[in-house]
Amino acid sequence: MSYETKIYLLTLLLLPALGTVQTGCDSDSPPDGSAVISWRVGGSGAGSGCEAAEIGLVEVELIHRGEIYDVASGDCDSQRIQFERVRPGKYDVRVLGYPLAQAAKSRQRDPAEATFEGFFKGLEVRSNREAAPQEILLSARQGSIYVNWTFENGLMCASNGIDDVEILVFDMRGNKIYERTVRCDLSDYRDELPPAEQAGPLRGVLIEGLYAEPLTVEVAGIDGAGIGAWLGVESFDLSRGEVRDVLVTLEER
Repeated sequence: MSYETKIYLLTLLLLPALGTVQTGCDSDSPPDGSAVISWRVGGSGAGSGCEAAEIGLVEVELIHRGEIYDVASGDCDSQRIQFERVRPGKYDVRVLGYPLAQAAKSRQRDPAEATFEGFFKGLEVRSNREAAPQEILLSARQGSIYVNWTFENGLMCASNGIDDVEILVFDMRGNKIYERTVRCDLSDYRDELPPAEQAGPLRGVLIEGLYAEPLTVEVAGIDGAGIGAWLGVESFDLSRGEVRDVLVTLEER
């Protein structure tokens, strides 16, 4: 018997065994499970619910080890979405509520456009079982502003004798909700910005965690004697989840 014939016969004998091993590996994978995610909007009062919050569509993300495993969307009023054939394991859940205008668009939505959101951490999906956590509460997303300033005479901080600026933010009732003093020259402020923003253009002082309502920003230019020699005021309406640039023009007192 030739060497080539021996190799051929040996291969025929090994093929069934190899197929058995492969089949054994596949059979070791546990069966999938499923998950049902439900939500509610706001509190339990008359001002809650999809219609009151002007939410048209809800998008649910299943997140596994920091990566999005699956995404599904549905009408907000349906209040639930079911995921089938989910691999067993632990997942985090993020639920995003989009306004009516965004819900009508037939395109991939930007999560930054969501006005409401809610989270659930540690959802455990088991084989042949349905995971159904408690209702996830969707709350209005807070907004952020970048406060920047300029002088009406067009000169820079040093030329106007200003070392620092004091930033105040007031809510719609006139309550002071933010106060901070920073260097007037924003280039000196770069190292205090979030790392991701240090290399980009200087948008201003970032103020986060603001509720959607009419706001007023007041910026005072402080000279070397500690006197507010320049002042500027800017008022605006902040929307849910909005990130807004606020430029305040300072006038000499």
